[in-house]
Amino acid sequence: LNIGQFTKRSYNVMLGYGFSDRLNLFVNVPYVTTSATGGQMEGAHGVQDLSLALKYQILKIENPSFKWNFFTSAGYSFPASSYLSDYMPFSLGLGTNEFSGRVIMETRYKSLIYLRSSFAFLHRTTTKAERDFYYAGQGYYTNIMDVPDVLAVDIALGGFLFSNKVQVECSWVNQTSLSGDDIRRQNAPQPTNKMNVSGANVYVRYFPEFIKGWSIFTNYNHILQGRNAGQSKGYTAGLTY
Repeated sequence: LNIGQFTKRSYNVMLGYGFSDRLNLFVNVPYVTTSATGGQMEGAHGVQDLSLALKYQILKIENPSFKWNFFTSAGYSFPASSYLSDYMPFSLGLGTNEFSGRVIMETRYKSLIYLRSSFAFLHRTTTKAERDFYYAGQGYYTNIMDVPDVLAVDIALGGFLFSNKVQVECSWVNQTSLSGDDIRRQNAPQPTNKMNVSGANVYVRYFPEFIKGWSIFTNYNHILQGRNAGQSKGYTAGLTY
């Protein structure tokens, strides 16, 4: 209540490169800004984390009506600037190295309707705070904070309409921290917190005929339930080529 309405904006430039029909590389670098309508805390802005990921198609099964695809991916991200992670909720990110492993399963019916699910484990290392003591269940006389690992699950149902010109997708996402503490009443959030979130997304993508190879997309997401995480709404828009 003492910061009013909090807003976070992220401007992403992402590159995908196909080494083969089965193996892809993805690179993402976000520029993030944070601000609030009230209180005395100033927002932050800058480059957040550099993310690298490899995605590999393990298996593909096809028959006249259905297609099944099985993928795995491995990722690594690290801070791309010296931002302060222990300045939540205004910090640009968690300021930690993250190693991720993911399994993705997808089935399609006549290339029109699809169901996709993914399961991921995110291992996060430590982050450095600008203080020599913090409390996380007990007192720690150090500026190094452990950031909890996370299990992530998402399930999506989507389809292609109007002769494959429009893609529509609805999904449910959940992230559960495997350790961590709760925000104390007299404290601000910190990277050691057990941050669990569950929410829903609606995604729409349009493939215009007059600019071949391009698509326009938009996404709405709503955090419905959380622990040490605020109830929030998010809007995304972008272009792909």
